[in-house]
Amino acid sequence: MSGWPLFDLRLWTGAVELRPVTDEDLTTLEGLLPADFEQDPRYDPWPTLTADANRRRILRQSVWDGRGSWRPDAWQLSFTVRVSDIIVGLQVLEAPNWGIDRTVDSASWLAPPARGQGYGTDMRRAILELALGRLGAAAAVSSAWDDNVPSLRVSSRLGYEVQDARPHATADREGTLVHVRLDAARWAALAQGWDVRIIGLDACQEWFA
Repeated sequence: MSGWPLFDLRLWTGAVELRPVTDEDLTTLEGLLPADFEQDPRYDPWPTLTADANRRRILRQSVWDGRGSWRPDAWQLSFTVRVSDIIVGLQVLEAPNWGIDRTVDSASWLAPPARGQGYGTDMRRAILELALGRLGAAAAVSSAWDDNVPSLRVSSRLGYEVQDARPHATADREGTLVHVRLDAARWAALAQGWDVRIIGLDACQEWFA
């Protein structure tokens, strides 16, 4: 797409394809948004909207904010997750301090019918290869509540190591948040990204200075 080369970025691994979210995708994603996905705490709910309306608003606003606030030294990129060209979820890769620490974070969700089939591992593998294998990231971090077994299992499978587990509270819950980290050297040694295919990166490489 002219003027925004990030839209032409494509990642494939296994049965999964990742494409940057377009406005047309957002309507589909709204319909798939699972009730158990914890929304970005940086966005406060509006009292005039229902809980579902707030969730849809926050989804759209976070994607738009990622585009509108993009800088080569601080960025957020949201991908649709597709299987057989059907949208089944969302994968976010962000680097709010990219110019300082070259570290990426991630968040994701899958619609319930798409869970338990290995897609969660593949979509994270794809963005890790993009960041650690192609963009020169030094490390990837992630976090999950200690009872979010699927997310922690994906992290362990891909080579993340637990850094700490400490009490945490949001507007919706309290509990223990587990923080994990994966360094670029460990990612390369594990060779987890061997089958990830990426196209369209050359055209937008300078967007990740």
